[in-house]
Amino acid sequence: MLDIREENIMQVIAIILVLMSLGTTIVPVGAAVYICRDDLSTLFVPPEVQQIIEGDISFFFADNSTDMDLSSFIMPTYVSSTVDEQTKTFTVTVNFTNPLNYDLTLNAINADALNQEGDELATIQLSAPVTILSGNTQLVTVSGQWNQTAEDYFNNQTDPDFTNITLSNIVIDVNGIIISNDQSITLEGELR
Repeated sequence: MLDIREENIMQVIAIILVLMSLGTTIVPVGAAVYICRDDLSTLFVPPEVQQIIEGDISFFFADNSTDMDLSSFIMPTYVSSTVDEQTKTFTVTVNFTNPLNYDLTLNAINADALNQEGDELATIQLSAPVTILSGNTQLVTVSGQWNQTAEDYFNNQTDPDFTNITLSNIVIDVNGIIISNDQSITLEGELR
């Protein structure tokens, strides 16, 4: 049985433990607030996000430039293609350059190819996942299969060397982040 003196000691120990718990929480938070007292937004907004807000995107790129030519990143360079008329399949291989400071892993690319009337001509997907290291170029191959509507479309073209195709339902998985584009992309030009 505890006597009054032992109970008081236990209460004092409990109060000390509560104060230590509060101190280990409040002191670091208070120190952070004091350090960032001139701009408290730095407590909640990471420096990278603040740089983007201010228009500085140099930390994204391998060479830290802000005026990097993104055409190699946005527009892959055509390398080769194959067509198998028996199975109605095709592959297209492009060089894709990653100018970012981060490695990219393309896990999936999916899209539907449509004609001007909205009829599905083909389905397109990434042949195999590809990792593109920061600042490097890697071959990326997409494949697809066309249907009878596609054959009719191209056979009935007035100008067989010209096409107008729309990519829709575009879904890309990069580093596990799913990017879905609700807007269609029109590919128009001469076939070569």
